Amino acid sequence: MLQKWGTLQVSKPISRRNGVSMDVWRITVAVLRRWYVFLPLLVVSGLSAYAVGEGVHPQYEVTATAILVPGAQEAEIDNPYGSIESTSDVLSIVLDGPPVRDELEDQGLNPDYEIDTRSRSSIIDVTVLSDTRPESVATAEEVLEVAQRELSQRQDAAGLPKDTQISLEVLRAPALSQVVTDGRMRNMAIVGIAGAALSLLVAILFDDLVGIIKRWVERRRRLRRSHPSELSPSIPRRERRGATPSDEPRQRQPDDTPSQPSAGAEAASQRDPTATDDRESASSQGRA
Repeated sequence: MLQKWGTLQVSKPISRRNGVSMDVWRITVAVLRRWYVFLPLLVVSGLSAYAVGEGVHPQYEVTATAILVPGAQEAEIDNPYGSIESTSDVLSIVLDGPPVRDELEDQGLNPDYEIDTRSRSSIIDVTVLSDTRPESVATAEEVLEVAQRELSQRQDAAGLPKDTQISLEVLRAPALSQVVTDGRMRNMAIVGIAGAALSLLVAILFDDLVGIIKRWVERRRRLRRSHPSELSPSIPRRERRGATPSDEPRQRQPDDTPSQPSAGAEAASQRDPTATDDRESASSQGRA
């Protein structure tokens, strides 16, 4: 809260919209600056998504519809299934049971089928979803046959004549309804989005790494210009300036320093003593 000229003013919270916009702009600039990293990774992500989609096989959905039909004559004894509506419910329970599914699985068919009975109706729908169309069709046909066999066995056991039994009539034979590719598109979308996000992240990290290296090199250059002695303390000052030992002034020996005879002169005097005497006489005459 801020008080100014007697008026009480309440400071407003700082909006983060500008900060978010700045971050988005910086990310966009970084990606555009490192396009040679982002684009190849994006292409690889697209190819990966396509490969995943090709690896997912479509599934074939086959549907069939049947109806329960009462007998032509009225039975003298009660039907074990009761009415038509109750027969539909009982038959649905039997077909959904594990024994029927295990039987179909033992025959090499798909046990994952669906039985749907319509409300207040004697119509039964069968839906099968398999990896191949023949498997789906064969499974639906077998389910209808099992349903017809189940009806006949239970009514025969109850002693009902054939013309009084409830039968199953196929309204629509098993046929392909659609090809399902939902799993394929979902997997492709997941791989594509993940690959694009990873490509964006790698491009941003690469841009940050290049910036860090450039700043480090520039800092080293400035430090070398301002303090060259700190960067190379082991190099002598004379060598850093480009000087050589021969450039230094030589120290002169004092004039009163007696010259030492050379080794060749001593050897010659030892070989010829008369030469030494001649030099001594010549030097005495010069002093006189």
